[in-house]
Amino acid sequence: MEKLAGTLEARGSASPDDFLWAIEVMGMFEKYFTPEQLAQIKERGEKIGDAHIKEVEAEWPRLIAAVRAEMQKGSDPASPDVQALARRWVELVTEFTASRPDIARGVARLYQEEPSMRAKTNLDGEVFAYVARAMAAGGLTWTQPGG
Repeated sequence: MEKLAGTLEARGSASPDDFLWAIEVMGMFEKYFTPEQLAQIKERGEKIGDAHIKEVEAEWPRLIAAVRAEMQKGSDPASPDVQALARRWVELVTEFTASRPDIARGVARLYQEEPSMRAKTNLDGEVFAYVARAMAAGGLTWTQPGG
């Protein structure tokens, strides 16, 4: 809802699709996160700040596209290029979740199980599986960037 409020403030209006998306996302978040986790996510967002959140929101589509491109080329998940992408993926997840594996798992489930999130982000099970193989090859986990 805060993002919707920001859109209203910046543009002076929001589309019906913006409202519907905000309502859908709220319901999804309540499905995958406890009230305590939601409070932690909100607190983390306040700590990180809107400007940095916007930077990361812009980076994710580029990162997902780069991972997908490597996957489609048939690149070995252990290759240096794919490992660099996997490390950045882990860094972003870790930063957003404040190194909380429970929140990281909730985020992963949200993107894996919700068709509308996959469609909106171009993040599907194939990309998840590929980046998971890259993480395993590099000894990375969701909560420890760099291994």
